[in-house]
Amino acid sequence: WNVMERIIWDQKRWEKEEHKRKQIEAFHDDAAANSLNGGKMDPKELVLLEMVEDFDMDVDQSGEITSCELECHITAETHLLKQRQMSLWLEKLFLLEECKLHPRVDQQAFRAEQVIRFMPDTEHVIELCNFKVLRSVMSSIVPPLNLSPRFIFEDGMCKFDLKITIAEGHAEKVDITFPMPDSIVAAPGFQTSGDQSNAVFGRTTKLFRWQITRLEKSATLSGQVPLHPMAPLPTVGPLIKLKFEVIGLNVCGVTVQAVETASESQPRIVLRHVVRSVDSTVQSTIGQVRQAPVVQGGGTN
Repeated sequence: WNVMERIIWDQKRWEKEEHKRKQIEAFHDDAAANSLNGGKMDPKELVLLEMVEDFDMDVDQSGEITSCELECHITAETHLLKQRQMSLWLEKLFLLEECKLHPRVDQQAFRAEQVIRFMPDTEHVIELCNFKVLRSVMSSIVPPLNLSPRFIFEDGMCKFDLKITIAEGHAEKVDITFPMPDSIVAAPGFQTSGDQSNAVFGRTTKLFRWQITRLEKSATLSGQVPLHPMAPLPTVGPLIKLKFEVIGLNVCGVTVQAVETASESQPRIVLRHVVRSVDSTVQSTIGQVRQAPVVQGGGTN
């Protein structure tokens, strides 16, 4: 390594360790409010549980989910003074399908007692299990975010309005991309409102990219762009690509019910829910184009 490469590597390593330290401190601050275990707690010990639902959906013009893929992962990050056995119970375990357990998990205990029992290290991160839910449940799942994209093509203009809302929890890293019509003759004028966001337009790719760092309630993107007068008007709206992470929401219904260790003193247990999407799509709607009135007149005598 040269000197510059070493400096960059050291800086990235320090940033990673600092981020982890701050995360642990934050979990300690609110552990009491989110604790899943009872009894005597040791403030020096902490178990961070994270349930991530990888949820990719395709939404039609009416807002209905036409297809979706859902796979769940439960990970445990342990900070213990001494190693001991840990047991974890899931709520609505009957919804699980194609469940894969980590080799450290007691397979027999899971089948007989329906408990995830394992021996964690004092400092360790482990993915305890990953699973899918029953297909019958998928039809009743409500989208974690509601994106309503509307386009209107009239008077030589393309007008667009996109609104995204969240009803529960908050979303992070919201990333929305969509193409503009090939017949545009200038860069679109646009504005954003609601939760803070940033939008950019690529002149070469003709792609809009709208990013929302943190979505607490709702955000809106609207604008317009002139079209070539000789080009035919589009008959369908563009397909919107959507990525997001929703924090504090559980869509599948399966969650961690209780956790305990094989000792009188229990560590603090903090559970974090994340719904993550990397390949969702939403079909935009197209507004009605105003038709020029037809003037009917009689012939002259």
